[in-house]
Amino acid sequence: MKKLVKKPAKKHEVAELKRPTVRLKRESNAKIKGLESQVKSQAQELGKKEDELERLKADLQRKNQVIEKNKKILFLQRKESSSKVKELESKVKEITTELGKKEEDLQASKKLLDERESELNRLREEIEMKSQQLTSKDKEMESYKKLTEERISQIETKLKERESNAKVKEFELQVKSQAEEIERRGEEIERLKADLQTKDRAVEQKKKDLSQLKKERSSVVVRYADGRIIKGYTQDFLPTNPSFHVHPSGPGTSMDAVDILVRDLKAVFFVRDFLGDPNYQERKESFEGAKIIGKVLEVTFKDGEIIVGSSLRYDPERPGFFLSPADPKGNNLGIFVVSQAVSKVRYL
Repeated sequence: MKKLVKKPAKKHEVAELKRPTVRLKRESNAKIKGLESQVKSQAQELGKKEDELERLKADLQRKNQVIEKNKKILFLQRKESSSKVKELESKVKEITTELGKKEEDLQASKKLLDERESELNRLREEIEMKSQQLTSKDKEMESYKKLTEERISQIETKLKERESNAKVKEFELQVKSQAEEIERRGEEIERLKADLQTKDRAVEQKKKDLSQLKKERSSVVVRYADGRIIKGYTQDFLPTNPSFHVHPSGPGTSMDAVDILVRDLKAVFFVRDFLGDPNYQERKESFEGAKIIGKVLEVTFKDGEIIVGSSLRYDPERPGFFLSPADPKGNNLGIFVVSQAVSKVRYL
């Protein structure tokens, strides 16, 4: 068997064979460098992200601490709020109870206000009528003035036409008489205006009284026709009602309301207090320094007692009427006189 002898390759063939290898090595080295650059860049980016992650972890830890602190504060606030809610509920119950009592008092006051409103309406009607009368008088006065001016003009014309002294004197007397008539009419109008102002003041006083009744109860001294006396407070007295209630005042008295029948009474005295001022001498008859509203009356009771006061609307056919006392500084604010206990009324 013949032994094969390998012939030595030629140099240019070897070079040709090495070229692909060299090219592959170069390409591989370039790719390796590119990969190393990418790995290095990614490693740097990963390092940044790890730093960012550590920072976020630190922030999260701080926020968790804040949350825990806020939870503790919230728990304390809830505990405090629960206590305040219970306290508020207790106060609401108390206020509700008080409102119920106020509502009852308000209903009683409303009844009294309705009656006072009715009385105010009657006063308004009377004032309106007086105002209409005054307007009518003003118109009549204007008409009379025009007529007088016309007559004066006629008189002046006649005076120019006539030279008789007797006629002149007669015309002068007529002018003087007419002037006196005009003056008298003027005084009458002034008197009507004064009456109207008095009525206006009375209405304002009634309004003040109504406002006062809305705010508080009235202190009264109830005097029976048989001599008995009850002192206390009332919130439902109306002059047209046949009865009302009084809560007695003073030691040893019951707190229950007493039912009072108006037909059994002599008078109801509305007072400042139940003791009065023992050192003050109250005027019984003189109106010195007092504003008189209405007409002045002298009332004599069947038991012989006499009181003096002013009244806006006295009508003996009504169950009773109000008197304003002569002394505004006295203990009596007003007096409701029961008609059947009166024997005589005289205008002063």
